[in-house]
Amino acid sequence: MIIFLGLISLIFILGLTAVIAFVVYDRSFDSCTDITQIATQKRLKASIKIAVIGDSWVTDKKLDQAISDTMLKNGTKAEVVSSGQPGAVSRQVYRNLTSDESTPYSCKRFLRDKQIDFIVVVAGINDTVEHIGHNNYAHHMLCIIKTIPAKGIYPILVEIPEYGI
Repeated sequence: MIIFLGLISLIFILGLTAVIAFVVYDRSFDSCTDITQIATQKRLKASIKIAVIGDSWVTDKKLDQAISDTMLKNGTKAEVVSSGQPGAVSRQVYRNLTSDESTPYSCKRFLRDKQIDFIVVVAGINDTVEHIGHNNYAHHMLCIIKTIPAKGIYPILVEIPEYGI
């Protein structure tokens, strides 16, 4: 009986250790990649290209038509392209922006596209749902903000809306 209780205790401690290790790893910060800045002199043109990256709000081109229509109503034709990953927290959105294009949900191609003028970033809802914390969110959003203009593209951030969870 003592051996059985000892074995159960050992399994519990190992399981708890694994859970703690996962939570610590999952809540850790990625380091921001240093990218050489490109000088830009862009002005709003009659026709622009906008990329939208982020979480499930961006998947299946949910925002593409609304952005395009709104821009057209304001006198600017906009081509909109998007890439979103359901459930992505800000760290994953940053990883998708900088990961190899063969990686699922990678949107690195947008950084190489010389025709893209703006990248709209939609992220943060999943950070709040998963209680990731404001420091983690702020850190990875800052990484995104530093990466996009380094390629001569203007970032546009969508603020996390107030909602009840």
